[in-house]
Amino acid sequence: MVTCKEFKKFKRYGRNSVFYNQYADLGRIPKHRDPTVITILLQGDVHGLQAFKDSEWIGVELLPHAFVVNIGYVLQIVSNDKLKGADHRVVANSSHARTTISVFMYPSSETLIEPSKSLLNASNPPIYRALKFKDFQNEFLSKAADAEALHQFKSSTTD
Repeated sequence: MVTCKEFKKFKRYGRNSVFYNQYADLGRIPKHRDPTVITILLQGDVHGLQAFKDSEWIGVELLPHAFVVNIGYVLQIVSNDKLKGADHRVVANSSHARTTISVFMYPSSETLIEPSKSLLNASNPPIYRALKFKDFQNEFLSKAADAEALHQFKSSTTD
């Protein structure tokens, strides 16, 4: 279990970004995972979000007044792969504009992200090395935001 103390560093020093998105002419936002702790999404009433599962794209059901919560790469690192984000994409609807509100939750640039010590032991060593969020973000943004993006942050003990 990740302790409250470990997550306080994200809350106290982190930052959140809120985006109002309108997907009218964007076509498709390609397959990716978010470089966040979590992403909270209010989908609106037009389909378009898809998750990749069992080698196929599945439409995420629209539920009135419900939020979609995506686990981001930062939480995947902190959980030492106990929690993993889903590959997802957005496909625009040609007859209706899709409007969403997204909240992206990030740690501060100087926050050290690493597997939670409470999840580590001799049979469960750290999968990822510790690094500052700004270093993670710089490297991440220079790569594709897909499932391979975290490989460069793996601990040398897991190679």
